[in-house]
Parts: sequence; C-alpha cells; structure tokens
Amino acid sequence: ACVGVWFLAALTLKYFCMKFLDNKIKRHSERDFDVAISEAEAKTQRRQQKQQEQKHLPLTSSIDASLEDLEIPEAKFEFYDSDFLLTYKDETTQASSAGFARLTLKNSGTGYSISGMFADASSAQIHDGFVAYSGDAWWVTHSNEDDGLRVLSTGQFNFGTNRFAGLWRDNRGKHGEYIRFESTRAFISSSKETSMTTNPLTSEENIRRGSSIFHQSLSVIDEEKHPPSSE
Repeated sequence: ACVGVWFLAALTLKYFCMKFLDNKIKRHSERDFDVAISEAEAKTQRRQQKQQEQKHLPLTSSIDASLEDLEIPEAKFEFYDSDFLLTYKDETTQASSAGFARLTLKNSGTGYSISGMFADASSAQIHDGFVAYSGDAWWVTHSNEDDGLRVLSTGQFNFGTNRFAGLWRDNRGKHGEYIRFESTRAFISSSKETSMTTNPLTSEENIRRGSSIFHQSLSVIDEEKHPPSSE
C-alpha cells in the first residue's frame, strides 16, 4: 500500500513539474513575441521618420545635392485592397504550406494602416500593424480557431509588382519565411473619398471568400509542384 501511495505521489509531482515547466516556456515565448512586435514597430517607425526628415533637409553643399536623386517614399495611393496567394515555410519542421490573404491598406498621413484576414487550414484576422510608404511592414494576426495563437509578419511590400517578401513567427516558438506572397487581384485608388467610403468585407464574408479562393489555389499550387507529364 505504501509503495502505491509513493508511486501516486511521484506521478502527481511529475505532472505538476511538467505543468510548471510548460507554463514557464509559454510565458517566455509570449515575452519574446511581444518584444519582437515592439522591435518591428520601432524599426518601421524609425525608417519612416528618417525618410520624412530627409525629405525636408535643405541642400547645403554639392555633396548634399546628390540627395536630389534619392527617392524619398511618399504615399502612392489612398486605398489599396488586394487578394494574395501565399506559400510559407516552417523552419522548425521544414514543412511548407499554402494559404490566402486579403489585405486592405489606407493612407493615414504617416504611412498605411493595414487590416485583413488570412486563411490556410484555419483562419486569422489582423489585429495590429503598420506599412510605411517605402513598403516596410509588420502586422500581427490572431487565430479565429486556436485561442491565443498570434503570428507576427515582418518584411516589405513591392507595390510595383504587388508582392510581399518577409518572415513570420508565432508566439509558440515556430518561425519561418514567406516563399511566395503574390497578388491575384488588386484595387488601388488615389481618391480619399474611396478610402473613407469603401468598407472591407465583414469577418464572415472574408473567411468565406478566403476559404473558397484558398481551396481553388491548392490545385494550382499542386499543379506547379507536379506538372502534368508531356507524354
């Protein structure tokens, strides 16, 4: 009987020790994730501010005159709404997955606000983020299915080609890069009235539309990986 009691006590102790370690790891991951968000935000704001300062610097010498050839980023549009097909790699497992994103950018006067949704095996909404006029960007998504799961994306948009290149990491230790992030449809407007009156789709409509386009894109991506035989 004593052996059974001691055995049960040992199992209970082991359980609570594992639970403690698991919670400690989660807290550490959450803390690192929040720091990464702050760093991404600060980095983008510093670059945006520096570019704005350069724009207003007077040319005081022949050396400074070369600054005239520099392209100081300015707002390229007032409103930008685009669907993207994407493929991302998980560096922790070396696995690649496909997905869909619908992003909306609006000129705020100091850069672009960003909103939208992502869909792969599940779906997520953008809760915070910023895009500089240069294209430097960061945003955080919250999962609609997996409570507590957050993903930070950082990188740069090329508005000329409607593509994004960058990295991602979640608050549970996984991280990787976007291998593909290309627009399939983009609506761009330089009208402030469009920016103020155009309403994005609701969350339900976004998820439904994203899910439909996502599943259609799987066959396209599969064909790219496994092209039909020429025989």
